[in-house]
Amino acid sequence: DIANVLQDYVIHREKKGTRPGTLEKEIRTLKKAILEDHPGWKKPALRFSNQPKDVKIDFLVADVLHVIHAVSESSKRYGLEYVKFGMVAAFSSMRLVDIYNLTNENLDRKNWTITFVQSKVQKLLLDRKSNKQSKPVKLDVCDRLKAIFQEIPENKKERLFDVPSTKAVTTAFCLAFKKCGVKGSFHSFRHAVATTLLTNGANIKVVQDVLGHADIKTTMKYLHALDSQKKEAMDSLNAI
Repeated sequence: DIANVLQDYVIHREKKGTRPGTLEKEIRTLKKAILEDHPGWKKPALRFSNQPKDVKIDFLVADVLHVIHAVSESSKRYGLEYVKFGMVAAFSSMRLVDIYNLTNENLDRKNWTITFVQSKVQKLLLDRKSNKQSKPVKLDVCDRLKAIFQEIPENKKERLFDVPSTKAVTTAFCLAFKKCGVKGSFHSFRHAVATTLLTNGANIKVVQDVLGHADIKTTMKYLHALDSQKKEAMDSLNAI
């Protein structure tokens, strides 16, 4: 019974602590494999103890800049570092862990680029016990970030940003988003970069490269976010 096997799989993976979004992707992969042998098969409704949350992804960078300024009030000691951290996210698309791990070795101050291996990709390959090597992502540093990096000594050997932990950064920004009345989290900066680039006319393949997506289908979800913005724009004509 495929339905019962799938449900048992869901229960097993949830006990292992698998995140809801990851589990959904695994189910989609299993569905493709099943359809190869059973073309007419219909995926049953499965029970999840933690349903994936609906995530807002149609942020623009301009929509979240005030959140970055607000985070400075969360800590007298680390507030300014949190602001720098958020600016890097909002103007590079980098994930929290990857920014946290940045050192001068990742930063090319002559050509102003950042080269790094995505921690998420490394973890996926490790979990799958794959022998593949993670492909580095290379990003250009915009002028707004140059000023931040130029304040950091070139001979600094530790991490570039002096924050206590990734959890502390997450907590600080969650509070800042809440204070600003915006439903979002630190990861919203990554969404904002993607949506802003596409809104400004960037090629979808370029955005895929910037975000480090292996599959362009992952990047294309931001095109749907633009569709909702188009509808809002057209609906605004009703008020004229």
